[in-house]
Amino acid sequence: MTAPSPRGLRRASRAPGKQDRKDQSSDQRDDQPEDRRKDRGRGRRRVTGPPKRPPAYRVCFVCTANICRSPMAASVFRARVREAGLSHRVEVDSAGTGGWFEGEGADLRTVAVLARNGYEDEHTARQFRPEWFAERDLVVALDEGHLLALRRLARGPVEVEKVRLLRSFDPGAAEDEMDVPDPYYGGIERFQLCLDLIEAAATGLMDEVRGRLAEEPGNGDGADPL
Repeated sequence: MTAPSPRGLRRASRAPGKQDRKDQSSDQRDDQPEDRRKDRGRGRRRVTGPPKRPPAYRVCFVCTANICRSPMAASVFRARVREAGLSHRVEVDSAGTGGWFEGEGADLRTVAVLARNGYEDEHTARQFRPEWFAERDLVVALDEGHLLALRRLARGPVEVEKVRLLRSFDPGAAEDEMDVPDPYYGGIERFQLCLDLIEAAATGLMDEVRGRLAEEPGNGDGADPL
């Protein structure tokens, strides 16, 4: 019988050791109580962010060219929203049915009347686009002509229902006087009259928006106060 070579002896002596270590390691893992392995993940806190705010409620005022009545209405209503402490819940903007002055500021008489009554006057004119309906919750027309024009742009009954006349929110407005008249061809007193009519309707509009916010899911369960 031929004696084994020294190299063969070394391989034979090492191989069982490696296997033994693997088996031992496997046995040690198997010997650990199942509950101990489960406990490894316990006690770790899940990191969560702050609760999500509900999406903003968006209101858009629309007149003819977006340089007189609608920027005035937007400025007044923003002030009402701030006073109500709802700036984090309500967004306000404005537009015109036409784009004649797109990119320009408000009429100087609008700026003067707003400043005289303590309202902000930052504004850039733009034209209302049909796709904006999907991004707005309420589209407020300043007169009957704007109401009809906007409803023609609407793509279905859901969008039609978003369009309302501003003075419909004024309980003191007569049924045959629902328009805020265009002051463009008048003097500063016509612009002041517009502001007065807008202010009279703003309170009722604020009540409407509050009611809609209260109807949103989650407002009765830890949501931001109205």
